Amino acid sequence: MSVFVPPTLNADQEEGRLSRMLRRPTKRKYSAVRIVSTVSTAVNGVRKSMAAQRIIRARI
Repeated sequence: MSVFVPPTLNADQEEGRLSRMLRRPTKRKYSAVRIVSTVSTAVNGVRKSMAAQRIIRARI
């Protein structure tokens, strides 16, 4: 079996292209996940505060 070894420069360029292509969507995914997590935590916080207010009102 003959193994084809591409020129180093082309391989590096290709690697750079691939890494750039792979980096962009991962960054987007991470940012989306962060946004979702922050929104969910905010919603949970609001729900907790609303529940606490209800408990306080019920006591009064």
